[in-house]
Amino acid sequence: MKTNLFLLISLAAIIVWACSCQSDKKGMRNAGNLLVQEADGTLTLPLENAACYSNPEDPSYNTAEWSVNISTAGRYSIWLSSATTDTTDFSFARTVKVSLQDNQIELKPEGKKQIIRNSSEVNHPFYRADLQIGTFFFQEPGDYYIQVISDKIIAKGQGPGNSQTPDKTRLLSLYLSPVTR
Repeated sequence: MKTNLFLLISLAAIIVWACSCQSDKKGMRNAGNLLVQEADGTLTLPLENAACYSNPEDPSYNTAEWSVNISTAGRYSIWLSSATTDTTDFSFARTVKVSLQDNQIELKPEGKKQIIRNSSEVNHPFYRADLQIGTFFFQEPGDYYIQVISDKIIAKGQGPGNSQTPDKTRLLSLYLSPVTR
């Protein structure tokens, strides 16, 4: 009798655990648009596809989150892509934080950047500027959440070029590209 009771309790625990794992996966896929990698392994995370949160009292806590699917494990370069009128100074008031699970990159975007002239993503007088900010290592393929916190996350229609917002820089997207040896 004790053996049957033990088996019944064990079976119930396994079923409950399996159901909770399945609901977590469904929740991640339904949390927004699950973004997947291109054939070359790159992954583009446009701000318009993110779940965005604004903090009117302190914009440095504005947040964008994406749900992504990584199909190939490995190290990926992380790039910030911004629209800017001044390619020498992005004018970030505070550091930018990019988080993936327990890993976090935090820095003030400065230094070497790639300026993309005539980009279809921005209109004159703005330029697209890409800045590599670090790398993340994905140990296994799967679904992940990536989060960015920055004062340059600006709601659609309130960014540079809008007469209500004097900022000269705003975040456009985050790019992940596989690191090759």
